[in-house]
Amino acid sequence: MSQHSCYFRAPCARRPLSIAVAAALGWLCASQALAQQTEASLKETTVTGSVSVIEEAREVSTLGSLTMDKPMAGSVLTREDLDIIKSASALTELMSRVPGVSKSRNMRISAGGKNYTDNRVDGLRVSPTGTYSFVDQTNAADIDRIEFINGPGSVLQSSYAIGGTINVITRDPPKKRAFSVSQEVGSSDFYRTDLSGGDTLDNGFGYVFDANVKRDNAWRERAGDNLDAFSIKFGGKPDAASSLYVRLEYLNDETYYPGQLTQAQFDADWQQAQPGVYGKGTSRYVTPSIHYQRAVGEKGEFVFAASRRVVDTTTFGNTATYTSFSNTIGVSQQTVTSSQAMYRQEFDVMKSRLDVGVEYLESVSDSTQYANTFSIAQALLGNFAQGALNTKSNNSESTETSTTPFVNYEFSPTDKLRLHAGVRLDSIDYAVDDRSTSNKDNAKTFTKAVPKLGATYEFNANNLMWVSYAEGFLAPSVSTLLSSGTVGNLKNYVPASDLLPEEMKTYEIGFRGYLPASKLRYDVTVYKTDIVNMVLQRDCYASESCYRINENVGQMTAKGIETGLSASATPWLDLGVSHTLASANYGYYKSATYDYSGKSNNFTPKHHLNVRATFKPAPGWKAELEANYESEYYLDAANSKAVSQPAIYNLRASYTDPGKRWSAWLHLLNLANTKYATRMSGSADAWTYNDGYTPLTVRAGVQYNF
Repeated sequence: MSQHSCYFRAPCARRPLSIAVAAALGWLCASQALAQQTEASLKETTVTGSVSVIEEAREVSTLGSLTMDKPMAGSVLTREDLDIIKSASALTELMSRVPGVSKSRNMRISAGGKNYTDNRVDGLRVSPTGTYSFVDQTNAADIDRIEFINGPGSVLQSSYAIGGTINVITRDPPKKRAFSVSQEVGSSDFYRTDLSGGDTLDNGFGYVFDANVKRDNAWRERAGDNLDAFSIKFGGKPDAASSLYVRLEYLNDETYYPGQLTQAQFDADWQQAQPGVYGKGTSRYVTPSIHYQRAVGEKGEFVFAASRRVVDTTTFGNTATYTSFSNTIGVSQQTVTSSQAMYRQEFDVMKSRLDVGVEYLESVSDSTQYANTFSIAQALLGNFAQGALNTKSNNSESTETSTTPFVNYEFSPTDKLRLHAGVRLDSIDYAVDDRSTSNKDNAKTFTKAVPKLGATYEFNANNLMWVSYAEGFLAPSVSTLLSSGTVGNLKNYVPASDLLPEEMKTYEIGFRGYLPASKLRYDVTVYKTDIVNMVLQRDCYASESCYRINENVGQMTAKGIETGLSASATPWLDLGVSHTLASANYGYYKSATYDYSGKSNNFTPKHHLNVRATFKPAPGWKAELEANYESEYYLDAANSKAVSQPAIYNLRASYTDPGKRWSAWLHLLNLANTKYATRMSGSADAWTYNDGYTPLTVRAGVQYNF
């Protein structure tokens, strides 16, 4: 049974905390003499499935999944990893140990306004735009593992996912009855309560469910995140040849946004909220899904899956980085319908496998903005009531429809060599019904065939190398198309419908495997991505009747080395290393007023290093010390200001009784109480610190399984 988070009341004052830390570390040192003498098992941190025999990994793998035999890069956070981390924020607690994660929204390529990352749950797209925060939009206690596929992946990953794909895999019903309850508490009045259970019935059908509540006032003033989540999955085998599962998930998230601070404000009091602003957002997610799988003959298989996510969001004031207060209320609804139909056939000739299928996505977004009936002074105290409709902006309905047939063929011309060849044919349709006085109606279609090729070569049963080549394209989003172009009067808007898609080519070579003599598991990827027709934004010239305009004026080359290592150094010590060496430079980025050609893309540290040491001093006891470091990076395309993030240390200790009936733990995050910010933004003369930073944080908990 997966273990879920729980906490008891932890001391929050500085002196009791220091005593608790000293006691925990002292106990760890004293207990090492009781360390287990059996060999520690290696955690699965780089691939899914078995890695002792490559052929075994191939037999259990499916198209698009991350396994040892696939010619694509990535890593996996397993249920064991998630139980150790017990994340309250994916961006700051999970992503730091994933090679290839950038500083801004996307994997590999840091670009906040771009959509270079694909978001999926159980293989289905749940959003037309990609972002790290979507992991927190899935019930965390119901996640079995998270696959991070770096780069374009296979034909089952989206053509725009040149940065990568984040695929959240939810739990299946357990083989036998299992239930657990947990309670956790921590600094800043944090608590999280969880109830989880599941069983497989006599008829072969089973169920698994999880319900949890999180309340987090956060350390910064006027900040916080409150989440209610519930999910249930039911299914089994209707007959000997098929399986059917249905799942329903509900989340309700209430988030407060403390804003950003100037350098002077940050130096004086980095706990304060931005003066003169207020921000709050509430979002409700309802997601039903279905997965059906059926064997066809001895070597065929048909799979159908579908989901429908409805997100209702209300925003009060400002909910992003900002410099002035917006006294408005925004109401929106997004419905994302996603489906896949796929058939797989295996052949004896050259151990070949053919996958054919089609993927479909429809996203309908409706947004409306209203004035607040309360004055600004009252709104800054949290008073909001819906007033008059704002007819000038943010009132529209947009539809994105994507229909993508795909085919992939893999075969082994020799025992050690396996080749993969696939192609996606993407057709993306945009339509916008703008109800504001700007009248920015628009429609656009983008179509492109995208090949993805790869090969693996096995040195022996445990080690291989792989190479891949993939193309891709990113169609301009609805907001990109509408937020640029020449604006005459409000009733004569000419959208930038002539923008071309960004096109890219990615080359990769990788080495992965296991060295039994040194008990070392390794995964190393070298990549290069070239992007042309990059859409970049500039201010309009005096002769143009507009404010800013988007144009296809950029070229970029991103390259790097991504490394994941894990080893059992001794029976009582496991080590893990994640390292990213990255660069992203503009080959061309020029307008009439500036030339950034050759400059580094902002928010791209050259080095990102995460090191973990897991101590097991006695049966049931475990402690992980984690260090995370990022080297210097630029904050703007002009490369006028560079910053770096200091090393941050986290300590996580736990105990599980021999019968695995109950467990308890203590987490100390930002152990050295380092003052830092995970993100800055602004311009050359006015840099600001955004949210996403906290001092020393304590969390502790207990769980009981029954």
